[in-house]
Amino acid sequence: MKKVFFLKLFVFFSAPLLVVVLYFVNDPFKVLYHYNSYYTSGIPQKVMINTDMAATQNWENHYNLAQYDSYIFGSSRAMQYHVDSWCKYINSTKCYHFDAVQESLFGIEKKLEFLKKKHAVVKNAIFILDYEILECDTDRTAHISMKDPDLTGGSRLNFQMKFFNAYLDKAFLWNYLSLLLRGRVLDEKNNTLLLVNDARHYDSITNENVVTAIDAQIARNPDSFYQLKKDIFYTRPVGPNVGPVVIGEKHMDLLRKMKEILSSGNTNYKIVISPLYDQIQLNPHDLNALQQIFGQSVVFDFSGKNSITENKYNYYESSHYRPFVADSILATIYRQ
Repeated sequence: MKKVFFLKLFVFFSAPLLVVVLYFVNDPFKVLYHYNSYYTSGIPQKVMINTDMAATQNWENHYNLAQYDSYIFGSSRAMQYHVDSWCKYINSTKCYHFDAVQESLFGIEKKLEFLKKKHAVVKNAIFILDYEILECDTDRTAHISMKDPDLTGGSRLNFQMKFFNAYLDKAFLWNYLSLLLRGRVLDEKNNTLLLVNDARHYDSITNENVVTAIDAQIARNPDSFYQLKKDIFYTRPVGPNVGPVVIGEKHMDLLRKMKEILSSGNTNYKIVISPLYDQIQLNPHDLNALQQIFGQSVVFDFSGKNSITENKYNYYESSHYRPFVADSILATIYRQ
């Protein structure tokens, strides 16, 4: 009986230690150690990582050799603007995707500051914006979308603790342990892991992620794909739908700093307001603010109800439009 008791006692006290050791061995969020590449083509990410950190550290890995001079900024919606398509208009092949999931105006300005401090040439830039990016003038608090301390100058320890606390979250930890032991998650509803076997091509030089499996699925049977997505493509409001004012004085300060950095580098840049499926028009006040700071000729508003947002086949789901839409936008803005 004593042996059984002490065995149970040992298991009880050693389990937390094993959980901690597992974190430092596996590094599920890829924040503890240096990586030459944060993604691998053809292999899905089992755990969602911080794409801002991955983009920043990947830039550090490759800049000395790649000598980038052209950048794509924005949220995950900017992923659809492929380097090969953009290169045709800017007379450069030294392009880099400096986008991030749930990007913010704060984050984009910090990236421009980072490049300036690194004495990096920014010959060309394109900013893929929307009201969700413009309204956020501070760092996001979620571990998956907060900024890399190399951009903000913030505490590296606080950054690390944010991820360790996310790892200890009950929902995440049970799903993660189940994934490692059983090959599947326990709770799909609260799944914070990315387990979809989506064939994707990743180029570590440009930091471009191109998801190919979904487009192939749509090409094979578009009606079937969109029928399965019918609950995602919700009923939109009827009539004009203008978004609230999101640009305040603090936002204006960030925009002015961006303009100052771009002007000091003689950067050729364009600003795109994305055509989101919700058909919410960027508030005229915000559009006017962007045009006043950057100039009317470089700001292109595709938000609201138009030929792009009317067609659900232009979208993967209600948040992300497809690459051929991005190609058509590039053709439009550079032709003008």
